[in-house]
Amino acid sequence: MTAHITLVQYDVQASCWTAAESDISKFCSAEESAKNAEAVEAPLTRLRVAFLPKDLQLAQTTLLCSAFGIPDHFFEPLAREATGFFGASELSDGDADEGYRTWFRFLIKRPWMKPAHTAGCSHAFPAAKSIYRWDDLAFFTQWYSSTSTTVLCFGLPDELCEEVRQSLLKSKQLEIASTPYDAHTFILPFIVRAFDSSVWLWRDWVRESELERQENANSREAFLYMHELARHIIHSTEVLTSAINVIRSIIEEQHDRPPMSQPSTLVNVHACRMLHHQRSLLECLLQRSKALERRLQNEISLASNLNAQNDSKIATQIAELSRTDGRVMKTISILGLVFLPGTFVSAIFSMSFFNFQPATADTAAAWRVSEMFWVYWVVTIPITVATIATWHYWQRKQQKAPR
Repeated sequence: MTAHITLVQYDVQASCWTAAESDISKFCSAEESAKNAEAVEAPLTRLRVAFLPKDLQLAQTTLLCSAFGIPDHFFEPLAREATGFFGASELSDGDADEGYRTWFRFLIKRPWMKPAHTAGCSHAFPAAKSIYRWDDLAFFTQWYSSTSTTVLCFGLPDELCEEVRQSLLKSKQLEIASTPYDAHTFILPFIVRAFDSSVWLWRDWVRESELERQENANSREAFLYMHELARHIIHSTEVLTSAINVIRSIIEEQHDRPPMSQPSTLVNVHACRMLHHQRSLLECLLQRSKALERRLQNEISLASNLNAQNDSKIATQIAELSRTDGRVMKTISILGLVFLPGTFVSAIFSMSFFNFQPATADTAAAWRVSEMFWVYWVVTIPITVATIATWHYWQRKQQKAPR
């Protein structure tokens, strides 16, 4: 499959930047041809910025590594899965035209969209995976002292690619060729703005959850959503920390291990100051991202406390209802105790074991008790004992049963 690229290069004769479409095969072939021509002629002034897709086939990465000297590990899974890295090497084959190569990577997690207000509609929260994307931004720079610079940009999103391209086309100066670090000072402001946009978009989502704290305090979907949002903010903080480390590595490389063909000190100081400036901006964004973490954690804690208070109110209401039920049961029990003796006596005397003989002309009134009255006690006492024993056994079994 052919991978199309956008190539922006500086036209020395016209003193302006031009854009063209190409593919990796033609691009690498042109680079090899230029190298062969420079081997027998004076080095050419070639200033190029190429925008390449992120996902390349093995054959395409092999062509790029061969044509530009990109390290093989630049395309390995370890590098592709890292949150950020920086590497550099000097190029010297004994000629006067000495060179310098760097490769670095940034990873940005950003929302796809701004939140839509969903007051009172917790069900309107979007699915966790539908609100974000990963921007994997990788770069390779190649600089020669003959004012020849190549910048390869991998995986830039369309809007960022267009922003860089338009900035180059509007420029009339060679902004990326004077020193090995001019390409970095040109690229990094776009990266920092991308991080800034990402952090502010995440801020909008956090602010949305703050605005809806009352409507969704007891919503299970709102709790899950806030926890998912917290995960995204933590990732944002992680990649910002990695980005700061990448710029710190670039500054250290410039300071401690400058290229062999050292440009003027003034130009180097300017590049160093620009790098420090971009790093300070990222450090501010890092603090903002950490503040978003704390704000979101505060919302989660507040929602948990409000939910706990609501549960406490419900428990209080249940306890009050239980006390009311207890008073009713107590009243019923007292009434039962009042009427139980009379009920028992009336039940005894209503049995056929007792017979009242009213008075007649020959006999006086009298109570007659059956000789079989003992049968009542023989039946009643064992049944009562068996009932009490069964209840006692069931109670002990319930106490021993695991809860």
